[in-house]
Amino acid sequence: MKHARMTAVLGSIFAAIVMFAAAALWAPPTMGAQACWNLYENADYRFAISYPPVFVPVEPGDALVAPGAVVTFTPIFDPAIDATGAKTNLHEISVTVAVADLSGEETSARPAPADDHSGWFHYCEGAAGNRYETLGCRTVSSGMCYEIVLFIHSANPGCYPAGTVVPFDRAKYLELFARMVSTFSTL
Repeated sequence: MKHARMTAVLGSIFAAIVMFAAAALWAPPTMGAQACWNLYENADYRFAISYPPVFVPVEPGDALVAPGAVVTFTPIFDPAIDATGAKTNLHEISVTVAVADLSGEETSARPAPADDHSGWFHYCEGAAGNRYETLGCRTVSSGMCYEIVLFIHSANPGCYPAGTVVPFDRAKYLELFARMVSTFSTL
């Protein structure tokens, strides 16, 4: 009897440890204070940008997101799992920096920014329950056009059985993107 009780207690402790470890592995960490962010510098294209420690830079960047991609920052955590451990409708998220050399090219040859012509643009399309959203900004400096793009691939929560997913926190990723853009500088 004592052995059975001890086994049950140890089993409960083990289960709690496993659940805690699983939550730590699946839950995305906080984006962290900006002072703790990493700095990415590219001397060839003369720019720098900071990114949170839960993202990693991948070179070359994703040219399907932005032609001329130099680097794409992707999360080290599963974006489909939120901080509570719940499954979300988010499939993929990334931030890409693309660069085009405008020397010898008229700046009017570059596509004009959509929407409000402030340098910001937004595109959204969907197919088969999926949503592909691109939000970005462009700036020109010393004959180079720099483009920073947030790419979000999510699914319509209505495509899942009721109660199996929660909508991802879009505002959190928009804030992350705005913070990254605010750190961008040319060298």
